[in-house]
Amino acid sequence: MMRAIWCKGILRLRKFMVGLYLFFIFLTQAYAADIVYQIKASYIYNFLQFVSFPEDAILQSKIKVCILGRNYFGSTLDQIDGASTPQATIQVVYLGNYTSAATLSLCNVLYLTQSEKSNTRSILRNVDIKNVFTIAEYSPFISLGGLVELYIEEEKVRFRINRSLAKNVRFQISSQLLQLGTG
Repeated sequence: MMRAIWCKGILRLRKFMVGLYLFFIFLTQAYAADIVYQIKASYIYNFLQFVSFPEDAILQSKIKVCILGRNYFGSTLDQIDGASTPQATIQVVYLGNYTSAATLSLCNVLYLTQSEKSNTRSILRNVDIKNVFTIAEYSPFISLGGLVELYIEEEKVRFRINRSLAKNVRFQISSQLLQLGTG
C-alpha cells in the first residue's frame, strides 16, 4: 500500500517536472522571439536614420511605417512610434493582413511579416516600390522585387539590400547603409 502511494507521488512529480520543463521551453522560445523582434524594430528605426524621402512623400511631418500581416512585434514598435529621424517623426501603423492595395498607398515604409509570404507577389505589384521602402522578414523577398530582406544567420539578425532596386528608387539611401547590407 505504501509503495503504491509512493509510486503515485513519483508519477505526479514526474508529470509536474515535465510540465515545468515544457513551460520553460515555451518561455525561452517566447523570450527569444521577443528579442528578435526588438532587434528587427531597431533595424527599422536605424534604416530610417539613413533614408531620405522626397518632401512631397512626407505628410504632416510623419514617416508612416506600415506593418502588413500578423503583428509578431507585440508592443515592441511602441518604442519607435513617435521617435524622430533626421527628416520627420515615425508613425507606426498596423494594417493587419493584406486585403486591399488601397491601404498601401499611405505608407513610406512597408514591413511585411512572415504571415504575408504567400501574398508577396501581389503586394509588390500593388505598391509603388520606387516610392515605398519595402522590408520583409523572409526570403526570397529581394528576388521577388522587394528592397530589404531581414534574415537570421548564426543566431544574428542580418539584412540584404536589393542594390539594383536601390539605384532606381525615388528616395535616397545613404551609401553607408548600402555598404552594410549584404547581397
